[in-house]
Amino acid sequence: MDPLALLRSSAAVNTRGQLRRQVPAAAIVFLIAALLASGAPARSPSPGRVLRWAEGLKGVELTLLVLTVAAVSLFLQPVLNYIADVLKGASPSPGSRLSRLLNPLRYRRRREIEYQRQRLQELASRIHGGDSTSEETAEFSALDVALSRWPARYEYVLPTALGNLLAAVDDYPELRYGMDVRVTLPRLRSVAPPEVNKQLDDQLDDLQFSIELAAALILGAGASACLLASHPLWLLLPICVLLLAWLAYRNALAAGVQYGEGVRVLFDLYRFRLYEALRMQLPDGVEAEKEANKEMTLWLWRGFDPGISYHHPLPPPGQAASGS
Repeated sequence: MDPLALLRSSAAVNTRGQLRRQVPAAAIVFLIAALLASGAPARSPSPGRVLRWAEGLKGVELTLLVLTVAAVSLFLQPVLNYIADVLKGASPSPGSRLSRLLNPLRYRRRREIEYQRQRLQELASRIHGGDSTSEETAEFSALDVALSRWPARYEYVLPTALGNLLAAVDDYPELRYGMDVRVTLPRLRSVAPPEVNKQLDDQLDDLQFSIELAAALILGAGASACLLASHPLWLLLPICVLLLAWLAYRNALAAGVQYGEGVRVLFDLYRFRLYEALRMQLPDGVEAEKEANKEMTLWLWRGFDPGISYHHPLPPPGQAASGS
């Protein structure tokens, strides 16, 4: 389950988002072009050659460069999507070599979750018993926050921190309310207030941009390392690019936290609007709501009727009188 792909189909992408998503790939293409213009890989790179090349770009040459950068950026998009999928912990081919390499990391994440849960229970017992220290209370709070960024079910655990953060967002509506996010999120967004959808769109745009920037920088680090392999002193450049990729990934984690909170707020506050839009009777308790939400999901996704009855609200008295 990929909440990013889900929201791409349910939310209109604004012009700002479209332009931002072209920047990472275009920047990497410019970097590679500049390295080639500097003489790499045949000669040691020279900034002077790059400046002379840039000064000579006028009119038709500049237009052709821009068109070439745009075309190559589109060509690189599948590669960037693949790297982004890896950053999200999902290999496009589950049986591939990359997937097998990531499996040990997935198991390590599961062991880490198990340790954190056990430690949280130990700290909770000490806190409830009244014999905890201030350090243990702070550790309990930190673990509680950390575990909220992991999926609750082991089968959803992924090798990367970003993948687990997004899987936890995907997991929340089903565990809390019995609502399958794949089925209910697009419909819930259609009845949510415009300002709520706008805020969620902005959060999603920031998250997508950070992931794609990290993917582009990883690709740029690899390409520049290949071009500069015979010039050891210049290998500092791909190392710096890789450091920027790490910073972009950290920014994606922060953006993922904000996006996840936005999705949780959407379900917490506006899920009952689905009942009103579908003319369903509102549940009268937590357990009744979970069962009703499961039936709603099954009905919307599979068309299976579990015995749902419609509840049409009565029109206002004045409207009823005028219509009679």
